[in-house]
Amino acid sequence: MTVQDSFHSWLTKQIAQALNRTAGDLPLVIWCDPNRVWRDLLIAAKDEAFEVWADEEVHELILRERLYRDPLTPKVIWLPRQREEITYLKVFELQAAEVREQSLEQALSDYGIDIPSDRIDETGPQLPYLLIDDFDLPLSDLKKMILPSSEVQSIDLLSILSATGTLFQDLIPDELFPMFAR
Repeated sequence: MTVQDSFHSWLTKQIAQALNRTAGDLPLVIWCDPNRVWRDLLIAAKDEAFEVWADEEVHELILRERLYRDPLTPKVIWLPRQREEITYLKVFELQAAEVREQSLEQALSDYGIDIPSDRIDETGPQLPYLLIDDFDLPLSDLKKMILPSSEVQSIDLLSILSATGTLFQDLIPDELFPMFAR
């Protein structure tokens, strides 16, 4: 069962809203993902209301043929490229209910978790894994997972250091210590 304010619920709702406002367009969302971070999330968000096509190595030409033959059912097509790089699916891009190219950081901001710009480099590579592991957590719990307070971080670091009896400066190379001392 999906928690109402989970990222899973939010993502599924975003897709359903896009597919429902078709007004003459195809019930299709093309999800451009040049950084390849959305694929597993989209597959996990698959719902009985829509299909997800997220084949890693399928050429656009094959996808286009599949779309021509397939019945017009609501679907999300994941493309591991930028929107400007769409070629054979251009005709479907123009008819799609929505074409998305959004970073995880921006999606999280829309969802309700604002990652400070100074922490994006630190948390960015971990986000796809955190989100897929904690896909059904409520917003408040997911926020704690992604943005732990500095108090919790310092307590954890202090408890680790006190348990080992090791000095912090002994754990890292000398040339990196000034960065941590700040």
